[in-house]
Amino acid sequence: PEYKQFGLGASVVMQLSERAMPHTYLYFDNYFSSYWLMQYLGKKGVYALGTVRKDRFFKPPFTDDKEIKKNEERGYVEELVSKDAVVLTKWYDNNFVVMGSNYVGKGEVDNCRRWDKAKRQYIKVKRPEA
Repeated sequence: PEYKQFGLGASVVMQLSERAMPHTYLYFDNYFSSYWLMQYLGKKGVYALGTVRKDRFFKPPFTDDKEIKKNEERGYVEELVSKDAVVLTKWYDNNFVVMGSNYVGKGEVDNCRRWDKAKRQYIKVKRPEA
């Protein structure tokens, strides 16, 4: 009841976090994540990371998807940080993935092995720490 204003998904995570000790890591998908949830968990000392829907984060000013597909290759990473230390990271692999966190963003970028349909072979693609 006390978390109702945050929505159903976020309220479930908030109730779960009541039992979490500080410095606990929580991972969840875009159904649960929101800007307010990341901010709330950060204040409690709970580290959170999850895929996000951009519209739940005040339409962040990321570079346009069409522009990235035209000018960049797979492995493109972009990061935005709010005043409240909520980080949004946009990663281009086969599709675009946007992740939100209150403790890590792009971080150390490393390489992963991904299948390329056009070349019919595995290629190395950069990926963010988030």
